Amino acid sequence: MHAGHFKKWSESSTFMGMFRTTVLRLILAFTLISVNVGCDKDEAPDTGPTSGNVTIRVTNLVDSLPLQLGQLLYSNAAGNQYEVDMLRYYLTNVTFIKSDGSSYNTRNYDLVNEEDSASKVITLKGIPNGEYTSIRFLIGIDSTHNNGLDQTGDLDPIYGMYWYWSTDYIFYKHEGFYMDNGGNLQPMHFHMGTAPSLTTVSLPASVRLSGNSKTIDLHFDLNASCSYPNVIDFNIDNNHQSTDPSERGWIDEMRQNISLSFRVASVQ
Repeated sequence: MHAGHFKKWSESSTFMGMFRTTVLRLILAFTLISVNVGCDKDEAPDTGPTSGNVTIRVTNLVDSLPLQLGQLLYSNAAGNQYEVDMLRYYLTNVTFIKSDGSSYNTRNYDLVNEEDSASKVITLKGIPNGEYTSIRFLIGIDSTHNNGLDQTGDLDPIYGMYWYWSTDYIFYKHEGFYMDNGGNLQPMHFHMGTAPSLTTVSLPASVRLSGNSKTIDLHFDLNASCSYPNVIDFNIDNNHQSTDPSERGWIDEMRQNISLSFRVASVQ
């Protein structure tokens, strides 16, 4: 072979070898990238649900004993012997609060009715994950719904918690009988309603949610609602409808008492 031709052939072979090597390297690089991308997709951590559920189980008590309807068993701080024939109240706008003050309002509107055990189990869904240190709720209906047109679910007037003649809800209803000073049974009716009756309850409650479910046992002491810090004597105060301006003093006393009558017994 002529020296010139040999030189050209040698240079061409070298160039082709380098070209093939470069192509192979590029193919290998793209293959590795594709494999890594595929692994990243396969191995991406599953974040799981971003919210959890909380069930509130309400127990109505008289002092430390479960409430029994229709039984002349109880005595309050004023010394009135009494029985309870009806206890109903709206427990609404349950709000979960973190230590930094941020909060989540469930916007619930639930009627607790002592005659209906199912009504004393309130399930709140879709609460964002986090560490909550307290809860807050209302006894009553906020202004948005108190005079609104959304009368569905527990806000249906069929439950007997609505004044048709004033288009307001009754927030809290306690009815029964008490023994007067002469030993005679007398009726008693406590119907708290209208905007001034709206009562806020704030309680410590450690609730940690990470896509799981929790249960809060919430206790309400009926005797406390008539005893602390204001003693309600049925011989003097035994019939209230909340709609007369003269009832404002009684409403304020009951609001104070009711706000201190609830406690969180446990979180599970």
